[in-house]
Amino acid sequence: MLNVEPFIYFLAGSIGGLIIASWHGYKDPPWEGFSPRKFPRSIVIAGVIGLLLFFLQKFNFLKPVDNLGIIILSAIALERFFGEILKGFLRKSIHLEFKDVFVKYKVKIYYQNILVRILIGLAVFIAISLILISYVYLSGWLVSYISNKILLGILLGFIGGMSCAVAGAWKDSPSEGFKISKFVRSLIAGPIGGVVLVIVSNSLQLFIIASMGFERVSVEFYKTFWTKSARGMFKGKKPKYPEWFKKRYIFFITYSIGVIILALALILT
Repeated sequence: MLNVEPFIYFLAGSIGGLIIASWHGYKDPPWEGFSPRKFPRSIVIAGVIGLLLFFLQKFNFLKPVDNLGIIILSAIALERFFGEILKGFLRKSIHLEFKDVFVKYKVKIYYQNILVRILIGLAVFIAISLILISYVYLSGWLVSYISNKILLGILLGFIGGMSCAVAGAWKDSPSEGFKISKFVRSLIAGPIGGVVLVIVSNSLQLFIIASMGFERVSVEFYKTFWTKSARGMFKGKKPKYPEWFKKRYIFFITYSIGVIILALALILT
């Protein structure tokens, strides 16, 4: 009999990718235009991540996850991790967001050699991978010391939110300056996500990573669809494709569909 569980995990990850692709699809086209090739990229990568999480459970590297919403949120966080590595270090051209970063931090050799960029990216990949792996074990360790589930959720979510806040400050501060409101925003969203997760699930190992996904979804909703903020690298620049301001509502629809599916997964699975 055909095992459909791997497909379900791939589909769950893909929902996370749809949410990511939708907020990028809403933000970027007025300045960059819409690329049909780029839009499915996050959907496929996040789907593969969902499949990877299935096999990590299958071979006992992770304890079984009891809620597909955890998989969707974890896929969002992990796709953003892989996406930033790809964007910052593995592209042939220098991405504008990372150009200011490496000028600020005086890593000028970054511009000179693609091989050096790849090696730096590999080092960053390994370092962050080790941090994420430590989060899996940290979640299991903390549960043995904290019996109150709500307090546990707040703490795990705070760690996830702090991780997003620090990473965002490192990347954005060189071009935008350090903004305390942005930093605190992640510290609030993360614990809220942690509390939601402990209410709907007992799969603690992925809670920190999933709370990072929750932070991304909520913060991007606020930035992208509520305040309609332009990305830092676009601020002060005239949109090249202003017609997309009238057409980009379609990505709010796809984002909403993805978030509704996420909410149903958290509540019903």
